Amino acid sequence: MDMKISVKAARINKKMKASDAAKILGISDNTYSRKENGRNRFYADELARLSQAFEIPLEIFFETECQVFDTNNNSI
Repeated sequence: MDMKISVKAARINKKMKASDAAKILGISDNTYSRKENGRNRFYADELARLSQAFEIPLEIFFETECQVFDTNNNSI
């Protein structure tokens, strides 16, 4: 899942420390750092909580284009 803007950019824009964001999610600073730097993924509910804390719409984290996949291996 690609993000439209990064969680890190949203956090910095809000002038929030990474440790504060980790507390909001109830995870360790280390785990938060791995997620923010792309080594681990955020869960949808975590992104929802962060969007509330950063006072931004949840949708800002996601791509706006849809990708269509044919599950029958037929050409589209």
